[in-house]
Amino acid sequence: MSEKYSYTGLASFADYKRVLEEKKSLELRIAELEEKQRWIPVSERLPELQKDNDALKKRVETLQIYADDYWERLKAHRKITRSLNARIAELEAFIERLIEAGRMMKQPETIEEFHRGRRDYNALVAKWKESERW
Repeated sequence: MSEKYSYTGLASFADYKRVLEEKKSLELRIAELEEKQRWIPVSERLPELQKDNDALKKRVETLQIYADDYWERLKAHRKITRSLNARIAELEAFIERLIEAGRMMKQPETIEEFHRGRRDYNALVAKWKESERW
């Protein structure tokens, strides 16, 4: 016979109590396993992801503000660059005309060329002084 039972074939009170405790223990373990297996909403399961997501959203908003500001500055920079390049082209053309007038005065082929170079030079300088507000 089994040691769990008395010689009479009936379960003793201690055996009954032990079986009840085992049953209770097994029911608790089953409940624990079922709890682990149950479906849990993502927001409940992963609250740290929500925090990370909120932080990332704030970071994206901040970066968007910086990007918008950068874009506006870049557009302003491009306008300035275009203006400066146009002014450089004007000045280069002016310098070329001054060089040509100076060449006509320094190495003229005729006296008329000398006078024409002098007139061109004087006109260019007068125009320059007028436009640059000396």
